[in-house]
Amino acid sequence: MKQKLFTLFLALLASVGTISAYSGTCGENLTWDLTDSVLTISGTGEMYDYDLVTGLSNLPDYCYEGVDPADYNLTDENDPIVAIMVSLEIPTTPWFFLRKYIVSLIINDGVTNIGDNTFYYCYNLKSVTMSNSVTSIGDNAFRFCYNLKSVTLSNSVTSIGEGAFNMCRSLTSVIIPNSVTNIGMAAFSGCNGLTTVTIPNSVTSIGMGAFSNCINLTSVIIGNSVTSIGDAAFVFCYKLTYVTIGNSVTSIGGGAFRDCRSLISVTIPNSVTSIGAGAFDGCSKLVAIYATCGDLDRLKQLLDNDSRVKYEPIPYSLVIIPTRDGTIVTNYDSLTICDEPNVICTVTPKYGYHFTQWSDGSTDNPRTIVLTQDTALYAVFAINTYLVQFFGFDNELLDSQYVEHGTAAVAPEAPTVDHFDFVGWDKDFSNITSDLDVYAIYQKNTEDVENVGIDALPHKIMIEGQILILRGDKTYTLQGQEVK
Repeated sequence: MKQKLFTLFLALLASVGTISAYSGTCGENLTWDLTDSVLTISGTGEMYDYDLVTGLSNLPDYCYEGVDPADYNLTDENDPIVAIMVSLEIPTTPWFFLRKYIVSLIINDGVTNIGDNTFYYCYNLKSVTMSNSVTSIGDNAFRFCYNLKSVTLSNSVTSIGEGAFNMCRSLTSVIIPNSVTNIGMAAFSGCNGLTTVTIPNSVTSIGMGAFSNCINLTSVIIGNSVTSIGDAAFVFCYKLTYVTIGNSVTSIGGGAFRDCRSLISVTIPNSVTSIGAGAFDGCSKLVAIYATCGDLDRLKQLLDNDSRVKYEPIPYSLVIIPTRDGTIVTNYDSLTICDEPNVICTVTPKYGYHFTQWSDGSTDNPRTIVLTQDTALYAVFAINTYLVQFFGFDNELLDSQYVEHGTAAVAPEAPTVDHFDFVGWDKDFSNITSDLDVYAIYQKNTEDVENVGIDALPHKIMIEGQILILRGDKTYTLQGQEVK
């Protein structure tokens, strides 16, 4: 509600017309000049720090320079516009009533700092350029600069104060130079436009809530000199998926990454000695908190035996391309960065098939692969074939053929044999699943003849306990005393 009322006040104030040029002092040896929407700070030395006060009556006289009290009755707290301002925190900057017109800010060489609250609620400010002489950015320096899109920080800046860029919702990128050693509490809190942040190796501490509520932040790289990550430093960074924590961090504050709902994994270096309560609470997609080699048990203790604590998998991927003709089993999923990257792959063909080779030409099964890069493999299989042989009356080979698994063999024509009739084959060959020998079945010819005595028959032989009678081109069987 306060913000809406404040906006109404600004709209009324803007109705007086366009401000063309104003100037004044903002430090012992510094001047400011506002011309054509560009505010320029010049001179040498430090800027003043400005206080936040409540109510217009507490503003110093210099804040009214360029404003006609007769036109706005700003000294009369019975005025409705003044009544709006009474309950708000107001910076005591000399350009407070002119900030609507400030679109660009240039800080010239010689200026050594940006004071506290200096550009607080300069809501139309879009760009900031500062010289390399600036070494520090004060508390709340650019707080509530809703339209600030780009900032070029001095390469000499060593500290970014508390709330320095708090609620700069349009800020899409900021390059933190290697000179910065400290990022203050809530320094970039609520910067909804930020998507990536790299914290250089020069930074040693990240303040409480420094990047909280950066709801579009997706990745953070924390340099190797950072020793502490403050409480709630990245709380409510809903889209944060990737975090690299430097190997000098010793403490991670309570709730530091709370409600980072897109965070999938994070690696905790073995330099960390304390992790505050709820550091990763509400990270609904977080499946792994990786420990460095040899540090698993200790990290589990720091995180109250959180089941997500584990060793990181080996850094190279192994993609096994599936095939319907067999399966491949590997130990890949059980390997971590703490193991030798030796992956054992074993192939099992499905019934009726056999393994021939890997896609890279290897024929080893099982085989060991030493992963040194991302690798994709598949196994090549072939259907089994079987030897089917057909044999005739005297076991002579009639035909040999190779038949694929699960298919039928084709029988040759059975030869004609005197005194015997062909009646079929001794085995089924409609679904071949192994090597197979198939034999022809023959049955002897028989016919009725007159009863005769055995001694009266012209020819007779004994075969397997039966007397076979040969008469002309016919063969008969003697059963009892009858010839048949």
